[in-house]
Amino acid sequence: MGKIYWDKEVPPSWSGEWNEEFYTIPEKTSYNRTADHMQMLEFITAMAWNSEYMHIEQLFISDLRRVAPLIILSKPRVTTPEEARATGKTIVYIQGNIHPSEAEGKEAVLMLLRDIALGKHSSLLDKLIILLAPDFNPDGNEAWEVKNTSTFSGTPRIQSIRHNAVDADVNRDAIKMETLNMQGLYENVLNKWDPIITLDLHSMGRVQHGYSILYAPSYTPTANPAPREYTQYTMLPAIRRLAEEKYGCMFFTHADFDWSKWPPEVWDPVAGGYSVEAKFIINT
Repeated sequence: MGKIYWDKEVPPSWSGEWNEEFYTIPEKTSYNRTADHMQMLEFITAMAWNSEYMHIEQLFISDLRRVAPLIILSKPRVTTPEEARATGKTIVYIQGNIHPSEAEGKEAVLMLLRDIALGKHSSLLDKLIILLAPDFNPDGNEAWEVKNTSTFSGTPRIQSIRHNAVDADVNRDAIKMETLNMQGLYENVLNKWDPIITLDLHSMGRVQHGYSILYAPSYTPTANPAPREYTQYTMLPAIRRLAEEKYGCMFFTHADFDWSKWPPEVWDPVAGGYSVEAKFIINT
């Protein structure tokens, strides 16, 4: 099979449908299933065989000896942080599945990988080098349970669990770094590639807030105020306006509310900040 990636012109023989291997598990199952670890690796492998933009590294090996991949997308392809810095491009890191029960982030990262690697959105690589970690908690991803999702919009009944194999909530470990997951993030992403923008993807399906996406800036009080305030007051509001104007998608800040009354009367972004504790990564 020949390569099918392109930049500007769609090959005349293309029917408009991807090959079967280029569809994610949700797309194949009417969004009733999410990918297991092996299916995710097979999808990434299919992308790698059909794209010139990808380099794959090991992010970490989990407690149960599963490899969490780190995908580097660049045009032209780079394989080291030194090569990346020499391009002068902004390095972005996007992470999914820190809470595997919130599988939407993992699947969104895989779809983004496909759309960039096969050419649909490869123009993003004109100014960016994009690091992707679709499955930041592979052990939690492989622990399946059946849940009542009747009140969750678009969430599969068969879900992964929230914690990792040693029952740690990795989303609360950014300071102590006791988990292999966080140790790998610091060693092989933050300290090595030094991304200037990071996104940590979650799902808020348990709260019927009515918005397409909730977002949050850094809540770390000791963070550098310049990028923190730029993110909070300039970048995210601009994205919010653009999403509504161009796509009709309504975004809002990640927040909590008074659970004793319904409908809620107080929507409190400060209370929402408590849930992220000492984290430093933007939540989306």
